[in-house]
Amino acid sequence: MSAVGVSLGRIDGAEKVAGQAVYAGDLPPAFTTFIMEGGGGPGPYGAKGMGEGGILPVAPAIGNAVFAAVGMRATEVPLLAEKIWRVARKII
Repeated sequence: MSAVGVSLGRIDGAEKVAGQAVYAGDLPPAFTTFIMEGGGGPGPYGAKGMGEGGILPVAPAIGNAVFAAVGMRATEVPLLAEKIWRVARKII
């Protein structure tokens, strides 16, 4: 895969990798992140969320693991051990 670079805030060479997976090794060795305050978010003082998206799949993944282990489908959170234990006793 050809090298991908960044200049003036835009990705150079993106047309070369269109439709291909871009891996960490394809990124430039160093880059700078700028935090720009625009005030356009829904939070207090126009704040926007940054890292909340990474936590979204955790509850469904735990629910699927519980279903695979005991055959109980979790339909609400919090998924407490006591709830799992009571439902598992009814299934057995």
